[in-house]
Amino acid sequence: MRKKHLLIVSIASIILLACTGCSSVPKEKVIKEDLENYSESELLKKGEKIDEIVIDKRETDKDKNEDTIWCIVTTQNSKISSEKEMVLSYHKYDKKGWILEGVEVEDSDEWEITPLKGISEKDIPKTLDGKVIEVDGSEWEISEKEVDEISIDKQETELNKKSDKVTMTITLKGKVQKAKGKLVVNYKFDKKWEEDEVLETGEFVSEPIPEKKFNITEDELIEKLVEEKIAYGEDSSMNQEITIAKDEISDFKIEKQESKVKGTEESIYCSCILNKKNVALGIQTEFHYSYKEQWEFDNVDIVVEVKSFDILGCWEGEYTGAGEDGKVTLNITKVEGDEIEANYSYVPRAYAQSGGYNISGKIDTKTLTMELVAGDWINKPERDAIIKQDIHAVINVDKGIIEGYGHHGYLFRVEK
Repeated sequence: MRKKHLLIVSIASIILLACTGCSSVPKEKVIKEDLENYSESELLKKGEKIDEIVIDKRETDKDKNEDTIWCIVTTQNSKISSEKEMVLSYHKYDKKGWILEGVEVEDSDEWEITPLKGISEKDIPKTLDGKVIEVDGSEWEISEKEVDEISIDKQETELNKKSDKVTMTITLKGKVQKAKGKLVVNYKFDKKWEEDEVLETGEFVSEPIPEKKFNITEDELIEKLVEEKIAYGEDSSMNQEITIAKDEISDFKIEKQESKVKGTEESIYCSCILNKKNVALGIQTEFHYSYKEQWEFDNVDIVVEVKSFDILGCWEGEYTGAGEDGKVTLNITKVEGDEIEANYSYVPRAYAQSGGYNISGKIDTKTLTMELVAGDWINKPERDAIIKQDIHAVINVDKGIIEGYGHHGYLFRVEK
């Protein structure tokens, strides 16, 4: 006998049972009635009935008026049949006759359970919980509560093999969208029907839930973009922050839109031109929105490239240095690709001597930084202490100026 679980109900709580007579022990028919009336909530679940009782062994003690029965009880509901080993304890009373006083049932893990039918539509959702399908190119992990509708298109049940192959059409309902498609699932029965293998996944197509559909316009995206600032530059000494004004934006276009995480995350890819005073920047943006209780803006990723720049001509401004300042001129005479030719001159505000020399070099079209090598003097100061120096400068996109380090490493800023 396998491990038992003893169910005891006191005599006081038992319904008065039919007596089987004083001279004979209870037979199968009476035992069946006694078990059905013993305590339905403890022995039989809702909808479960006793189908058969087979007595394996019994021991009757007439002196003690006791009868112990070892039997196999087969119960059924609409879905399964269960064979359970039980030990029944009867006691005979003078007036009441034989009364069932104790029932010992083996653990449910030991029951022999066989299916009477294939899996039902009602039981399918929990078998799909955690399964991953592809919807519109993104993964969708199915939650049981998301299974909104199921229709069994074809069912191939083999009860003798405890297997069931089901072709179904299912509709999933997430927070913001629905997805509908076909699945072919193989089930195996072990105490209950369980998913064994997803044999085939058809194409799942999504559609938004109308009241939760994500809608966005170009104007709304532009309003979000102008709230941002662009960090630009690679050299920490030449880093700059570029602001965005609505009237500086042209050719704004939504390139594509992607949905992720069951439609609760939206990415909108856009392009535009940012027209600054001397520089035109090409901007690629990726706006991110997510659905919580409503659609909310998360952030935007911005990638910038230089489309064109106009620096040819005379730039004038001022320089400052250690105990000295004055006026400075940067005259850019030639720009071909990334090659630059120019001349640099300065006039001190106080008693120091003025000077000027040719410079040439390259501009990095990605960072807008210029490295210009000092050439011949145009106006050489008489003092030998004054030396030419290479120019390291950058186009400040937001301010529309060129700033950098000139003679003696002094900081200068010039504009056209």
